[in-house]
Amino acid sequence: MPCAATIFAAGFNAHGQLHPWSRPINICSFKPIASLEVFEPSFGTAIPCALWSSTIIAANNSNNLIHLGLSGEGHKEVILSNVHRHVHFFGDVGGVKGYLTEKGEIYVLQHDGAFKHCAPIRGEHFISPDRDTIINLAIAGNEKVCVVTQPSMTHDRDGPSSRHTIHVFNSLTSFMSGSPPLSSSPFLDGWVRSIYASATSFTILATPFPDRFITADVFTFGDARYPTLLGRTPSTERPASVPTRVPKLDGTTLRKVVAGSRLVAALDVDGDLYVWGHTLPQPIQRDHSGLGQLLNATNDFGKVEEVHSVYDIDGCETKIADVAVGDEHIVALTEKGEVWGFGSNEYGQLSLEQDAKGTEGKWLKCFNDAQKEGEVVEMAAAPFATFLVVKQNQEEGSTKGKKRARES
Repeated sequence: MPCAATIFAAGFNAHGQLHPWSRPINICSFKPIASLEVFEPSFGTAIPCALWSSTIIAANNSNNLIHLGLSGEGHKEVILSNVHRHVHFFGDVGGVKGYLTEKGEIYVLQHDGAFKHCAPIRGEHFISPDRDTIINLAIAGNEKVCVVTQPSMTHDRDGPSSRHTIHVFNSLTSFMSGSPPLSSSPFLDGWVRSIYASATSFTILATPFPDRFITADVFTFGDARYPTLLGRTPSTERPASVPTRVPKLDGTTLRKVVAGSRLVAALDVDGDLYVWGHTLPQPIQRDHSGLGQLLNATNDFGKVEEVHSVYDIDGCETKIADVAVGDEHIVALTEKGEVWGFGSNEYGQLSLEQDAKGTEGKWLKCFNDAQKEGEVVEMAAAPFATFLVVKQNQEEGSTKGKKRARES
């Protein structure tokens, strides 16, 4: 049912990607940045894209979107007219690069802040417009680009020939210019629903049926030099470069996967949370995030696990309803409606005390006003920022949210 909602944000804001009107470098506590008079999850996510230097959020009471932060016109707010909320945005540390429509059309960000339809050059080694449709695209931190294609409507998309194909390119430029991919192979373990990029790897959420999202499995592939971002140990039979199931999650029914530069998290249908990733070597006294303790923890047999199960966030083993991941922080929404955070608070992304650099290896509640403000219905994270979509309490209506957004 449609309702009024407010988008809150905290964290790195040097490019105005959270709050371009006041432009503090960091927003160290959750601040309302937009009010939605009509919010309905079926319309699409309220935060389609959150990157290091730019953010895409839903516009108030319309189908338009707003591009905050670094865009083609510099650091400013740009209204994206006639851009559907169901499109898939892609980008890198430089900001949003473009978006992919449900029809497989690519629109690239121009210098004037607008998006222009730009079909990639069809090289002889790649797809042809009458045979294949692009259904997903993701850019890793090392600039590698993964493109997923499927047969066009003119072919049998439910038969054996309908399988998706995964292509990896050296960069977005090489993909758009028609250069041959570094690799190209059919995905034989189901149908790709979504793909997520980290610094050096890709994570695939795939289902065994082309038209039903009943169960989902996780597959990873990427740079063999960073196996912790794969959540598995590469071998001769299952090399890092080939999409392979994550053993710890085999048989687990998953419903969501999120990825940051050095962290990946998966949430199953029972509300259990799993994380894996890569920590940078640094003195223990500087690891205020505690991620080293989390990702290098040993099990009862003294072995460091490739994928870590997260239990007891709030001391009561409460199940998790949603999760979001940045570069060095994780936020989890419990079934009680509480928001808890773990990791770095260097830029205020967890809305902790101003002198708190991180959670020091503990889960801490980071949005204490959640119940007072309303129900948290959506979460998202940029590398150094966190976003919450809060459905306002019915008795408050939309007046309170609009007033706060004007005052901010």
